[in-house]
Amino acid sequence: MDIQNLKAKTQNSIQQSEEGANEEWKKMAMKVIYDLCFEKKEFTANDFTERIRLSPVKTHDQRAIGAMIRKAASKNYKWIENTYKLATRYDPNANLGAHVAIWKSLLFGTKKL
Repeated sequence: MDIQNLKAKTQNSIQQSEEGANEEWKKMAMKVIYDLCFEKKEFTANDFTERIRLSPVKTHDQRAIGAMIRKAASKNYKWIENTYKLATRYDPNANLGAHVAIWKSLLFGTKKL
């Protein structure tokens, strides 16, 4: 599979996971990311998962986490940007040696609205 097809397949999977996620969960997920942006200079999906796990609101597809993080990095939000650094994934269900992106907050050090 060439790079363009792989990127298209990845984007399609991300879009499907977001579309299938519980609306209430998506709103809460964006709030968690927003809060993390003010609390940490950098964070990962590990930090997000720790917080969202405490919520009674759930979604059936955990891949939606990536969709929400990418949304926060999109030109419509610009809350975070990819550092292109990786951290070890904490999820015990993940593949051994799996990694997650480290995201840089673009809101850290600013006043929360």
